[in-house]
Amino acid sequence: MKTYSILSYNRTGSTVVGQMLAGYFGKEYQAEITNMSDVLMRYDETGKDINVPFKNNLPKGTYVKTYDIIDNEIKRIFNFKNPKPFIIGSYDYKQEVDKRKKLLQFNKNSNNKSIFKIQPQTYMINFRDLEYLEDYSFIFCARRDLKEQILSYLIAMETKIFHIGYDDQVIDAPNITISRKNFEYCLKGLIITRNLFEYFKEKKQIDKIIFYEDWQNDTNKILPLLGFKNTPTKTFQKIKYTVGEKHKLVNNLQEVYDWMDNEEEFNYTYKL
Repeated sequence: MKTYSILSYNRTGSTVVGQMLAGYFGKEYQAEITNMSDVLMRYDETGKDINVPFKNNLPKGTYVKTYDIIDNEIKRIFNFKNPKPFIIGSYDYKQEVDKRKKLLQFNKNSNNKSIFKIQPQTYMINFRDLEYLEDYSFIFCARRDLKEQILSYLIAMETKIFHIGYDDQVIDAPNITISRKNFEYCLKGLIITRNLFEYFKEKKQIDKIIFYEDWQNDTNKILPLLGFKNTPTKTFQKIKYTVGEKHKLVNNLQEVYDWMDNEEEFNYTYKL
């Protein structure tokens, strides 16, 4: 088995693709190993994975995500005991980064490989050195419509709703106003993603590109698009809103589109 990993920015369906790919190999998808969030997480009563600010008297079920070697395989762990966020520059943060770098190296040399996601922006913030990704074979998840991808990410950032889990449900989310600060953050993420895509394309490490638009209405198309036989796998459900289309949540929708129209990055096309 190659050392497969998902390489993708956010809101490309990368979680579902990762779940399908891991399922094909009889494994459990281990999510985004490069994410070292400075906020904590928990699943609320409806199953939504939400951010939790670090403070006294944390809600029940609050966790910090970490990784370790379990049964000779890299696995994600939810630490519910006295969870603390990883603050950049702190001792705990530096220790965690060093540990995860070693885990990336362990995985590529292991006969029992794990499948997780490398998110370009969080990788370059936390890990930087690309030597830890040598010999990885990437499934690159993308969207042809970069504007809709980033709009989806901006909405998730503002609503704090990134996934709803395995149960189909409709979310009653409040209206939001997207900040320029968050837009600039996402724009930087797109640029980093393009740069890493081009870097790994040059090194022949991009195994396949899979576009969200080609499978969004039928997850059974994912594995055949990757060159594998379809294997039934339980995956996260798509977020649905009571207002219908996600665009209706955004108070300053036209302003956001205007920002995008003024940035050349949104005209980029991923291709091998």
